[in-house]
Amino acid sequence: MEVVLTPSAQARIPLGKQAVSPDGALDQHDGPTLADIATVRLAPWLGPHGIFTIDAHQAGRLPDADLLPAVDSDDIDPASYTLRPATRYAIRTLKDREPTGAVRDHLQATIARMPKRGQKGRWWMPPEAITLALDRPALLIPRIGRKIRTIRLEPGILPINHNLYVVSAGPDHSLEAIQDILQSDETQHWVSRNAPPLENGYLDIRAGLLRRIPIIGSLSRKTSNVQG
Repeated sequence: MEVVLTPSAQARIPLGKQAVSPDGALDQHDGPTLADIATVRLAPWLGPHGIFTIDAHQAGRLPDADLLPAVDSDDIDPASYTLRPATRYAIRTLKDREPTGAVRDHLQATIARMPKRGQKGRWWMPPEAITLALDRPALLIPRIGRKIRTIRLEPGILPINHNLYVVSAGPDHSLEAIQDILQSDETQHWVSRNAPPLENGYLDIRAGLLRRIPIIGSLSRKTSNVQG
């Protein structure tokens, strides 16, 4: 691996005495963070399309399947940053219950396409189990972007492929207030300093990074107003 050093005055994140991490430079902050008011998780990776994720035509052939509308970053309208109607579905299975009928037939016919890294002991389980609570509104945040984008998810919609999933940590914190914090100038500036850079101005936005977002100044007043 080739390492290229840049003069400190020109570096995007100059090295110095400040601690760094794989998520970028660690700004010093001793107050509340997003982790105090929100739960941030990675959406599950279910393997290549056509096995545990299927289109509407395939879904019609599996009337007894437990199906969830599933969305990925390509379902986001780039003009409005809202979700288009879901065009794929995720098959939800249970580790203690082997599927039967058409669901069994479908999975056994397609599971050979699962790459080795996604193969599990139970052939009917996806690489990563569907464990997200989908009973309340949430935010979808694409992992790769030039800034944080928050897309509202209605209950029952499953994000997939390691996009970020954010819900309120409790009744004292509204999803609207959390969304305001994530979209604020303060947060965007913090993320631009701390997220690992990718090519062409894109950032690698990780769950750990989101959890560390400071709640300061006007952002702290927003959460205080919600709690009050």
